[in-house]
Amino acid sequence: MLASTIKRIFLSFTFILVYSASSQAETITFNVTASGGAYFIDGASRAELQLTVGNTYVFTGFPSYHPLRLSTTDNGSWGGGVNYQDNVTTTSSSITIVVTEDTPSLFYYCQNHSGMGAAITIASPSNDN
Repeated sequence: MLASTIKRIFLSFTFILVYSASSQAETITFNVTASGGAYFIDGASRAELQLTVGNTYVFTGFPSYHPLRLSTTDNGSWGGGVNYQDNVTTTSSSITIVVTEDTPSLFYYCQNHSGMGAAITIASPSNDN
């Protein structure tokens, strides 16, 4: 009888861990400004970013004359690439990306000016639960 009770507790505990692990996704907002030919992400010039699979990221605050875009090519269209649009929503003042397991390494860049952005790497979520 005791072994049966312990088994049920363990199974319930396992279920809770699986549920909590799947609900860890976050929405992270980056404040983007531009000055001196560079984007500043949360105050850091040309910051290289690491985005985590499962999270949603919002880039907001960039001026209309420095429209931020994403690309798989360094420096985006200035480097011969195109805008990356999978799971991306773009408005005049923000870009939102939902990072999935299929999201490649990216670069953020200015659609109107060369050399303002930097690299974005994609990381798997941590299993530190």
